[in-house]
Amino acid sequence: MAADEWNERYRRGEHAHDSPYAFIVQALDRIGRGQGRRALDVACGAGRHSIALASRGWSVTAVDWSVTALEMVRAADARIHTVVADLEAGEFEIERNSWDLICVSLYLQGNLLASIREGVKSGGWVAAALPLKDGRPGVKRR
Repeated sequence: MAADEWNERYRRGEHAHDSPYAFIVQALDRIGRGQGRRALDVACGAGRHSIALASRGWSVTAVDWSVTALEMVRAADARIHTVVADLEAGEFEIERNSWDLICVSLYLQGNLLASIREGVKSGGWVAAALPLKDGRPGVKRR
């Protein structure tokens, strides 16, 4: 689906009121507040996880290719830094050892998985809900 199609879906209000996944909220409760810690939300959509992270004090960067979705994120919490980028085209590079937490939800780009793993600092976290046919979403510590 192209960015224009996603923009239209978000304009119609799709995903505007989605709650963060319970397992991610539970993981954030275990990890603790984010004061001084950086989080990256990959393919953030309307920002349900970005908003949850920011409300817990994390410094959040939210990346998506939908301008409309990122406008929704900024409207919900102006503290969230948003980046418009086509991940499949390589328009955003995940910096190595730079993030205390990387969140990715319902987005699977195989060649991005290594960058996600390498982008997390030692002792950091990856929270992922990947669209796998037989898999379950989960949280893993590096």
